[in-house]
Amino acid sequence: MTKHNKGNQQQSKPDGVLPGRRKVLEMMGMTAVALPILGLQACGSDDGAGSAASAMDKVEPAMKDMAKEAEGMAGSAMDKAEGAMDDAQGTMDEAGDAMEEAMEEAADSAETMVKDAKEGMDAAASEGATIASDATAKLDESSPQAAGLGYKHDATTVKNARYAAGQQCSNCALYQGGDSAWGGCPLFAGKQVKATGWCSAYSAAS
Repeated sequence: MTKHNKGNQQQSKPDGVLPGRRKVLEMMGMTAVALPILGLQACGSDDGAGSAASAMDKVEPAMKDMAKEAEGMAGSAMDKAEGAMDDAQGTMDEAGDAMEEAMEEAADSAETMVKDAKEGMDAAASEGATIASDATAKLDESSPQAAGLGYKHDATTVKNARYAAGQQCSNCALYQGGDSAWGGCPLFAGKQVKATGWCSAYSAAS
């Protein structure tokens, strides 16, 4: 009988330990719940409000400084952007001026080229007319070159020992006039001799 009670007492020890652990856990749980509540109460108290106001007083100047600094940075960025735009506009203006100047120079150059070409053509035409005029000019019997070769427009009037009847420019190898009454002769460049003429350089055409 006694042994049985002792066994019952030994079995009851674990039952005595479990309620103690439960109490500890319950106390810990209550503490975990109570701490936030106490914190909220502290925040709601006058001291908590004062601390919050003090913190706001400290934060507000810093926020103002940050806002002022941000405003300054934004203003500086805007100034730089405006400066860049002004520089770009200046570059565009310079490019426009350069293009306009280049176009004016090209127009002046083209006008000068046209003028020079026209003057050259006029000079060539004038020179051509002069050459043509010289080519059609008749040889003067009294010119030094004609007199030196004893040239006469009418071969029958020649008084030269080398002259033979029937000789005249039209049947001379040097005559370039063909059947024309007047024609060129290499001995009298730029001048025309008469087909019936004669000079001491006569050479019968073959």
